[in-house]
Amino acid sequence: MAEVAIRPFHVSDGNCVQMRLRSAWRLEIPKQFNLTQVIAEQPAGHAIVVACVAVLYAIMGDIGMLCMAIPGFYIALYFVVLMVFLLKADELLLRELEDIPNSYQNVENSQFWVAESNAEEKEIVGTVGLLRKSDSLAEIRHLMVEDGQEKKFHITKSLLHTSIKFARDNNYTDIEILISAIREEHTKVFTDVGLKLKTTFYLPSKHLYILPMQILHVKVQDLNMELITDGSKLN
Repeated sequence: MAEVAIRPFHVSDGNCVQMRLRSAWRLEIPKQFNLTQVIAEQPAGHAIVVACVAVLYAIMGDIGMLCMAIPGFYIALYFVVLMVFLLKADELLLRELEDIPNSYQNVENSQFWVAESNAEEKEIVGTVGLLRKSDSLAEIRHLMVEDGQEKKFHITKSLLHTSIKFARDNNYTDIEILISAIREEHTKVFTDVGLKLKTTFYLPSKHLYILPMQILHVKVQDLNMELITDGSKLN
């Protein structure tokens, strides 16, 4: 892969960034979305299945057919919840990304960057945003590098380096990073440089909590800047 440059987001990048991040979400969600979890975490779904079973029994009165039908009800529940979740996740993502300049770049001491390949046809292969939460706290969001990139680990570190350097230059004392709990390659990068788990929660809502998210936190003074700086070299 050609060298990659990290640069601030341009308005003309909007559609491409949305497409890349939505694609990453859609690939990521099914990794966590398993049938057992859906059944265990959807009490309303259980009530619907029980009601369907009761109606079917009242109509057919056949226990054998009923036992055969129950797995089908749960499989149907799985796909319904999955589709609703994908639609809700898309809505949440688009709400934040529809106007990146106002969501990030016009916010004091905040920024959004893209990783762009320096090939003949330039292509966005990664993103990261840093958002001001308070005078002392900044949050890193939407750290994404496309699957299949030969130097994915180094690009991830470079994006992380860029956002943390910006935070240091703007006198933040604390940094938090919001990531999916199933992005193991990102979690390793963060823990290597000193970030520690603060909390875990689920998206997209209290009624549909499937995708686990983590907030990692670190004091800027405790960061291993040597590792981050080395990670910014894309070679």
